[in-house]
Amino acid sequence: AVQVSLVVSQFGTNIAFIIFICDMAKSLGVLEIMSAVQFVALLLMVLIPLSWIRTVHNLEYPILGADFLILCGLCIVAVYSFSKIAREGVGPRLEPFESSTCGLLIGTSVFSFEGTPLVLPIKQAMERPEDYWGYFQWIFLGIV
Repeated sequence: AVQVSLVVSQFGTNIAFIIFICDMAKSLGVLEIMSAVQFVALLLMVLIPLSWIRTVHNLEYPILGADFLILCGLCIVAVYSFSKIAREGVGPRLEPFESSTCGLLIGTSVFSFEGTPLVLPIKQAMERPEDYWGYFQWIFLGIV
C-alpha cells in the first residue's frame, strides 16, 4: 500500500511539474519557437530516461547538474537584484515581491519541498540511516 501511494503521489506531482515547466517556458518565450506539444515531447525525452534510474547512487550526476543550475539561477537573480538596486537605489519603487506573481512563488515553494516521497529511498541508501533525520532537520532549517 505504501508503494502504491508513493507511485500515485509521484505521478500527480510529475504531471503538475510538467504543466509548471510548460508555463515557465511560455513566460520565457520558449513556446514562441515551438508548440507546447513539441516542448512536452522534448521534456519527456529527457525525463523518461531519468525515471528509469533505479538507485539514488546513479542519480549523482543528474543531481549535481540540477544543483549547478539552481546555483546559476540564484547567482543570476542576485546579480540582477544588486544591479537594479545599484542603478535605481532603494526607494518606494522597490517591491520585495509582486503580488500578481505571488501564486507562482507559492507553487515553486510547494515543488521545492515535494521531495518528501523520496525520503525513504534516500534514507535506505545512506550508510548510517539512523543519522538521516538529524541531517534532514539541519538542511531543512537552512533552506527555510
